[in-house]
Amino acid sequence: DIDCRLTDSVVNNLLGLLMSNPGLVITGSSRPLNNQLHIPFVQAQWAVQQATDPALPAEVRGLLGRNAALHREVVEATGRFSTPAPTGTDYTLAKEVLRRGYHIRFEPSSVIPTEFPRTFGTYVHKQARWIANVVKIGRRYGERNEVRQASITVLLPVAMMLLAALGTTWPIFWMIDGLLVMTSIFNRLGYQRRCGMMIPLRATLLHFLGDQAAGLKAGFMIVRKQVSW
Repeated sequence: DIDCRLTDSVVNNLLGLLMSNPGLVITGSSRPLNNQLHIPFVQAQWAVQQATDPALPAEVRGLLGRNAALHREVVEATGRFSTPAPTGTDYTLAKEVLRRGYHIRFEPSSVIPTEFPRTFGTYVHKQARWIANVVKIGRRYGERNEVRQASITVLLPVAMMLLAALGTTWPIFWMIDGLLVMTSIFNRLGYQRRCGMMIPLRATLLHFLGDQAAGLKAGFMIVRKQVSW
């Protein structure tokens, strides 16, 4: 991708594994660009990724489009450009690969520097597009667990707003709403602590709000059957 910076280690770690396993699709991870490492909002995003990547199994059901490699015959087996992919091309490619019996291997040592969203609006747009893609395209491929998780992400901010509204009449709902918010924020703080990061609370709160806004926007996109890049 144009917002990434290829390095020798990224390429070698992907292709080294691919050369010895031609039937595999290899995918790696990403990190912020060097000039973004000091930005608290970017750090908040990266902390979640760093904390969750180690929990990924050796074989995964998706690939990171900006850091993946596969042999030409695997691409040809998926139908190449004849396969409909109006959006979510990397998600579609992963599902077409799996549908034809190939396996996707996660290679944690291949970490590509890429431009993370610097602003709230850019982050919300990218997250919403991804969530909506999982719901819409995941249903096509029968990925019930992924669709369920994405649907929860869409419904959570709606539930929080509903609880806040009910709290005007029954204050106990404010307490429940507050517990949901605090649990989510404490989870993020736990990720940061696990990664050895000290991030300003304001950036953590902004990241939390960004996820809620992205869930709402994704819900609107799904209802309107909107396709977005």
